[in-house]
Amino acid sequence: MLTKAGSAFPWREHEGLVIYRPDAGEARLFIGFTAGDEGDRRSSIFYKNALI
Repeated sequence: MLTKAGSAFPWREHEGLVIYRPDAGEARLFIGFTAGDEGDRRSSIFYKNALI
């Protein structure tokens, strides 16, 4: 998958993907990343709702 999600982080590691679609809404692909220095990792979640 091609994405620039989290590209502002100097280092990032992909942790997971999930597709979520509410009963009456559009589907979204959620992408989880960890970033940061060893011992001080942070997690971030981004989503895409545009089809490629």
